[in-house]
Amino acid sequence: MIRILLRVSVCAAVVAAVGVLALRSVQADRVEPVYRFTDARWRAGIETNLPQPPATQSRAPDDNRTDDFPSLSLEDEFQFTVTRRVREPLLYAEEYPVPADHVVKLRIVVPPQFHPNDRLALGLQYKLVTGWFHQPSETTVVEDQNGEAVVRVEMDVPAETAGGLIGIHVEGTVIPREKRIYFRTMDAQVPAAASLEFAMGIEPGAWAQGPVEFRVSACRAGECTLLFSENVDPARKDRQGWLPRRVSLAAQAGQAVSFLFETETFSEDPDVFQMARWGNPTVYARRENPGGRPNIILISVDTLSAKHLPTYGYPYDTAPFLDGVLAKDGLVFDRLVAAATTTPQSHMSMFTAVQPCVHGVVTGLEIVRADLVTLAEEMRGAGYETGAVTEDGWLGYEHGFGRGFNFYAENKSPDIMLPSGQIDVTLAKARAWVERNEDKRFFLFLHSFQVHDPYSPPAKYTQLFRDRDGVEVGPDSPRGQRELVAYDQEIRYADDQIAEFFAFLDRRGLLDNTVVIVTADHGEEFFEHGMWGHGPHFYEEVSRVPLILWGPGRIPAGERSGDLVGHIDLMPTILALAGVATPPQNSGRNILAPFPAGSSSQDIARFSESHVESGIDSNYEKVEVLPPAYLVQQGSHKLARYRAGDSFRYEAY
Repeated sequence: MIRILLRVSVCAAVVAAVGVLALRSVQADRVEPVYRFTDARWRAGIETNLPQPPATQSRAPDDNRTDDFPSLSLEDEFQFTVTRRVREPLLYAEEYPVPADHVVKLRIVVPPQFHPNDRLALGLQYKLVTGWFHQPSETTVVEDQNGEAVVRVEMDVPAETAGGLIGIHVEGTVIPREKRIYFRTMDAQVPAAASLEFAMGIEPGAWAQGPVEFRVSACRAGECTLLFSENVDPARKDRQGWLPRRVSLAAQAGQAVSFLFETETFSEDPDVFQMARWGNPTVYARRENPGGRPNIILISVDTLSAKHLPTYGYPYDTAPFLDGVLAKDGLVFDRLVAAATTTPQSHMSMFTAVQPCVHGVVTGLEIVRADLVTLAEEMRGAGYETGAVTEDGWLGYEHGFGRGFNFYAENKSPDIMLPSGQIDVTLAKARAWVERNEDKRFFLFLHSFQVHDPYSPPAKYTQLFRDRDGVEVGPDSPRGQRELVAYDQEIRYADDQIAEFFAFLDRRGLLDNTVVIVTADHGEEFFEHGMWGHGPHFYEEVSRVPLILWGPGRIPAGERSGDLVGHIDLMPTILALAGVATPPQNSGRNILAPFPAGSSSQDIARFSESHVESGIDSNYEKVEVLPPAYLVQQGSHKLARYRAGDSFRYEAY
């Protein structure tokens, strides 16, 4: 066992993958949020001409919790907003019959939030075997039919669905009738060296309604000074997402002003409407950064087994960057036990420091318990700018994974059961976000499905690792061998992409005050114990995942730890690095701190859970299993319990 001791050190060198790291002095100050107008205390004092629905939760005005914050997704990027819209699901059906003319005609009784004569923008989706598909937005009017408020919807779906069943999802948003919509904040004392940052966006239901003018003014003693004006035409593809902007407040320094946010459409057509939104309007100012509190980047490479990395003894050079840079000059943990054998469960344990059976996300379809605070909420409450980019929809914003993130982007696959892997897109979005926020202290979470099946590495990687014990694995080799090789090739591709992102951070001058953490949610099994993939089993290839921490002056360099750790330890460790107190719910520990006197890693137990109902056997056939299953590991002992009919089967090691 290696006892972990915190020490102040400097990373001496970085291998050629990113060049030599030129050490820079830690920045003495950072741009920090002074007023977030999305927070409850500011929203309570907003003056607006837009009718506001009641909040769904009751929170103290100074609460940092974000589960009740209004938010909006544009082009699969979520941001918090100030004002709410009356927006509700109208119909959800997994199996709906399609008539012979393939035109689905719906009569929907709407929820009580909607009233007769309300104009609605409809979001329409239908589901085929390959996933969900959007139809163009439509508008309609709520009708009063014999005392019921209803809408009528027609969906022309593909002809090949006629006579079959499809999934249907219809969502409605009340359309404001005002051509000019505004909200005004309470007075705010503007500090020196301040700026106002926000994002502009138009909801898809109004993309065909023409341009909208966005304006921001600073108001004092009844007089307003225009700070910003821009005309946005949503007919342009590059104007259909969030558009970040920054405005200097130098002229307002030392003054108490309110901020007036306005959007207006100038069409003379009385039926034209606007659905413009403001994302994360926040006043920032430069502040001292005592102790140089670091930026923190948490990277989760989904389905990455420690067994397949050279850092953990793998004979193939699948990850030269992780091994030669982060592991060589960072701290490696040899024994991380995944909180679960599937994606949502383990990640929510990373975000809450409790096991899946506690946070409640056990199948991936639940919403995290409302009484738990997330890692991102704690970091945001401590003044960190929070951002995340995820892939393929399994870490859905609506399940609570986005709580606390000012920016949460989802790179979705058409079918989440066939994740495509988009690490290049994910890291490109991450680079753009970092460039916008590099003057702030930030927490960034990145999640990639790149090494998850189906394994489809880029062509330039397909010749790697094909020699297996002197036997060339080719197109005619058994499927299991081909997939094993392709999995390793995917790891190498992901490693190269992470190396490029690391080099980008170096070029931006951020590495001297940034901690990088790389881990995974679970591993992958290639018939070592009779199954393929992950889910039913707790064997090492699935439950043992990598954990590497890197950060000059903050993380012990070139060391390894044999301490038993788990996903629940990430939250308290990250909060400790950021100088943030750990919430009472925490069941993990700061793995960078020494054990208290009289205790050791032998006293630590870590758990894993499986809630899946099936697995894939050696014939690639689906086999049913009985959930749940549990693993407990302590010291050099582990015990797994699986359900077997009306009793249990145990495996002890």
